[in-house]
Amino acid sequence: MVEIKNQCVYIDGKPIILKGAEFHYFRSDANNWETILNQIKACHINLVSTYIPWMWHEHIEGEMDLSGKRRKETDLVAFFQAVKNAGMYLLVRPGPYIMSETINSGVPLWVLKKYPEVVSRKANGEFSPTKVANYLHPKFIELVTKWYQSVCQVIAPYSIENGGNIIMFQLDNEVGMLQWVTNQPDMSDESLKRFALFLENKFKTINELNRYFEIDFKQFRDAAQSVKEPTEKSCLKLHETFGYFLREDYANYIRFLKDLAVNNGCKMPFVVNVHGFDQNDYSKRGKQYPIGLSQLYEVRKIEDCLLAGDYYIGNIVPDNYYDVVLANEFTKAIQPKEQPLFSAEFQGGFQYGIPKLQPTTYDLKTRLCFANGMNAINYYMFVGGYNHEGIGLLAPRHDWQAPISSDGSLKIQYHYIHDLMKVFNAYETELVKTKSRYSVSLGFNPDYYMTEFDNQFTKSRKEMFVNFRNDFLYEGVGKAIINQNIYPEGIDLLGSEINPLNALIVFSTEYMNQSIQLKLIDYIKQGGRLFIYPQIPIKDMNGENCTLLKDYLDIEIVDKKWWSVAHIMDYRDVNVEFTELYKVKGNWQVLGLDENSSYPHTCIKTIDKGQVLIFGCAMKNDYSYKDELIKQLLEQIDVHPLADVDEWVTINIREDGKTKLFFINNLDEYDKTITISELAPHPIHIPMRKGLILPQHMYVTEDVNIIYSTLELIGKTIKGTQCVLEFSPFNQNGFIKIEIINPNFEISYQGLNVVDKNNNQILLKIKENSKEIMIQIG
Repeated sequence: MVEIKNQCVYIDGKPIILKGAEFHYFRSDANNWETILNQIKACHINLVSTYIPWMWHEHIEGEMDLSGKRRKETDLVAFFQAVKNAGMYLLVRPGPYIMSETINSGVPLWVLKKYPEVVSRKANGEFSPTKVANYLHPKFIELVTKWYQSVCQVIAPYSIENGGNIIMFQLDNEVGMLQWVTNQPDMSDESLKRFALFLENKFKTINELNRYFEIDFKQFRDAAQSVKEPTEKSCLKLHETFGYFLREDYANYIRFLKDLAVNNGCKMPFVVNVHGFDQNDYSKRGKQYPIGLSQLYEVRKIEDCLLAGDYYIGNIVPDNYYDVVLANEFTKAIQPKEQPLFSAEFQGGFQYGIPKLQPTTYDLKTRLCFANGMNAINYYMFVGGYNHEGIGLLAPRHDWQAPISSDGSLKIQYHYIHDLMKVFNAYETELVKTKSRYSVSLGFNPDYYMTEFDNQFTKSRKEMFVNFRNDFLYEGVGKAIINQNIYPEGIDLLGSEINPLNALIVFSTEYMNQSIQLKLIDYIKQGGRLFIYPQIPIKDMNGENCTLLKDYLDIEIVDKKWWSVAHIMDYRDVNVEFTELYKVKGNWQVLGLDENSSYPHTCIKTIDKGQVLIFGCAMKNDYSYKDELIKQLLEQIDVHPLADVDEWVTINIREDGKTKLFFINNLDEYDKTITISELAPHPIHIPMRKGLILPQHMYVTEDVNIIYSTLELIGKTIKGTQCVLEFSPFNQNGFIKIEIINPNFEISYQGLNVVDKNNNQILLKIKENSKEIMIQIG
């Protein structure tokens, strides 16, 4: 039985950390499956994930081959059994769309050739650029139903409920991505027919709809068709309404697939993959990832569906790591609170040989995500392969820089992942219990990311949203707080309640819906501490006047100065893109003002039970002093870093009562030595491009407590009352403090000297030049 609760996956009542590897059986010789699966298992992996391409198993309509009739590599039962024999769980991904660099994204070519009516359309009636299907077209539904009925007959007997090893089922892949990257939502008559029903359900009468859009439509069908040729007057309202429809339409497609799977015997948690990382640079970016979260926003309401991110970050460096943190927190913001943070496609390579992924990247990005609370991961790809029978979109070879090459050889990243998974095994009991500690909440407004399509009237506003969120959130305050180890907890401003005990940062433009403005007012009244920037909203998302928050704050916006320098607290001549200037009344404390006009742009005030700090500066954090500036501003509302350190490293803390895990990452290319007073009174050495997980009050058994360690635990073996602990020797000035509660237990050690012994507590220090650090207790 598989359960999702406490931000973990439970199998037969036991919480586990999912450590997955993507292996495509159809890209590998069936004679090699067993060997490859054993290599995967040897890397401390417990989950195999695979796509099941519809085009591979039904390349001719009606000739379904799931049993190896055409070739061994179509035998699903044989593959499922091989994974089970190897002792690993399975995540199956039968599409119908799989992408995965396959022709037509895995949907058989005959579908589009024989049934062109299912293809989505542009406004002028032409096929959409990618020829993606209209997901809910009746004919496509009919064809997908036949595919699912066939493939589920093979999957269901291998579900864990039936004694098998399949624990999860992914529904389609990256729904909405093909529409977003081409700026082309489906404008087919079939799609707009559903939009007309959406409008009728929303407005009930045509008169009510006409009042809202201020246009005289005769029928709901006419209003739906108008999205093809919007007028300037109604463009924003139509854009927002159509965007909400698309969210619901994508969710309805996912509901259809889920019901289809369940009705055909597949009763297990389902996975929905979220897209959005981009660029082919050395270090890729995740600034557009929340577009996928916005598109799939309504999916979060579907029971037993896990949202899971596609994380393709390239090489992780100081200039992009914060994108991963923001992706983690925005995902957590909208997903149900019981779900684990899960990346179903965690970059294990790349389609091309460029950028070349450094082995340290595999280690550091995994540590960073688990530091943020991730409890389930699937390296994609883990095994290279070959595109047999011409199914590949890019080339016959599909090596992907994967840890296991197409020829079966092991790349260096395999060994990095192996060693890290061993560390996770040592900490697994603690990982499934501990939760992330945060310094502040960070509001996420999905509507700011409803930018997957535009027209001639909405393009300029879309570009404003894109530029503002990229420069002032990702490269601005978001970057600054994470660089300062002020770790944010993502909060869904649309759907979540806001805890007034936690300070809240809100990125705002002049547009913000009434519901969110009211929510922020209520938050302040209840005692919340709000940091809002770079603008105070004065319109709703439809462009209508909405000044509820501005009026509550009792301020007047008097000017906006572009490309200026600002004076903020003790910082002079800070370059900013613009400042928003205010006329304030009452007891506002001015923290920054325009010296020419004497109007403030940065000010703070106690209102009702709460506090508000307005930072009316649109600023990219392109210099390190700006990070410190943001830190000092946030101190005004009692927000502080998780830890202060002499040299810059990333620090996260996961905790459960007294038990804590300190995640420390050195992303720079030189060694560092720091001290974390909350952890231990000893210096911690962190080599370049290396991370550490250090425990505090970690009960290895009920009789053995690691009070603290500045050496990373890399192995743990418990047999009866015997306990063997293995530590990394990287910190040559490392200390371990152990408490042995049972007075009858004896302790022996290797590579360590006793520094102090006090009753049942022993302080040990690493011996000089030690290569192996072991402690045996029992």
